[in-house]
Amino acid sequence: MGKTKRYLKESATGFWSYRRVVPKHLREIMGFREWKKAFNTKVKTQAFKDFAEYHQEVENEIKIAEERLTKAKKAFSSSSKFDEKLYIEPNHKWMNIYNRLLSQKRLPHQAPKLDITATED
Repeated sequence: MGKTKRYLKESATGFWSYRRVVPKHLREIMGFREWKKAFNTKVKTQAFKDFAEYHQEVENEIKIAEERLTKAKKAFSSSSKFDEKLYIEPNHKWMNIYNRLLSQKRLPHQAPKLDITATED
């Protein structure tokens, strides 16, 4: 059972779920701390089937994140020292910019509206 036992849990009510912590060195890139998924089944064989599918998805996500981190390290190693905390996933980077502009009230929909009425005299 190996790693299966580590990530597949049965609740007190008999339902099965998956829970796994994101490796520390990938948390900044992934943008979250753990994977959680409820399989909504009390049948152990079905839970194992669901586990196998979901676990493969998680492993693929880890592999992609590792590759991105490696590419980022290579890109930074030629010019300067690489700091994992400075590398942010592009989607997160845009959200950070958006949130900063939103807090500064600098987005187009937050611009002051001109109250001009045209009248003929």
